[in-house]
Amino acid sequence: MKNIMLLLLVLVCAVLVSCTAEQPVTPADIPEEPSEPASEIPAVTEPEPPAPEPQVDETFDPEVEALLAKAENIENYKFNYKEIDVAADGVVNEVTSYEFYLRGNKVKKIYNDRIKIASDAYYNDVYLDLDAETAFGACSLKRTKCDDGYNKYVVLDFNEQDMPLDPLEVLNDIPSSATKTEEQQFDSRDVSLIEYESLGKTEVIFIDEYYGMPLKKEIRDGDNLVKEYRFTRIEINSIRDADVTVPEEYEEFIVE
Repeated sequence: MKNIMLLLLVLVCAVLVSCTAEQPVTPADIPEEPSEPASEIPAVTEPEPPAPEPQVDETFDPEVEALLAKAENIENYKFNYKEIDVAADGVVNEVTSYEFYLRGNKVKKIYNDRIKIASDAYYNDVYLDLDAETAFGACSLKRTKCDDGYNKYVVLDFNEQDMPLDPLEVLNDIPSSATKTEEQQFDSRDVSLIEYESLGKTEVIFIDEYYGMPLKKEIRDGDNLVKEYRFTRIEINSIRDADVTVPEEYEEFIVE
């Protein structure tokens, strides 16, 4: 009888132990861990494209363009050059003046007054080679004015020789904003006046209607003339090599 009771007690204990055994854990029973908030990535702002630059109208006035086109046929030339400054009080100062020849890379300048090179020698012509950068002075005046420099040449410093304002560069500097204002006569030739603004001043170019060559350039400050360049008595495409070359018969004058 004791044995039966002991067996029953063992069975009851076994049942109790199996009931209290750990129940299997299902995914639903596992609490979710709070997820870390995703780091906020700032939106990328594309830079705005730069504003387009205003378009500059490079179209010339048809009348101005026609005048400029005429100068394309100029290959060599000669003119009387004069440069003038005008002071605020209206006093006129002639900076320089001479006769100027250009053919290719060679230049000749003829001064009205003789230039002294020695106690008894003078010159009034200057011959320049713009490529070789050489300069020679010679005298084409009467023997009595040339003294010992007659039919002779002297070597000069090329870097000390001044050059006139280039009339063809004057044309190149005319902007597309230039306008033709009037027609008149200058130096006994028909000219058109071309006007434009530059550096706060008004520039007026007197252009020969036949050759397209500038005959005068004025710089004005309001109504006041402040600077003037003249290219008068022009000759176009008729300059010979002999006009811009030291004559072969001239001998060198040695300055002691």
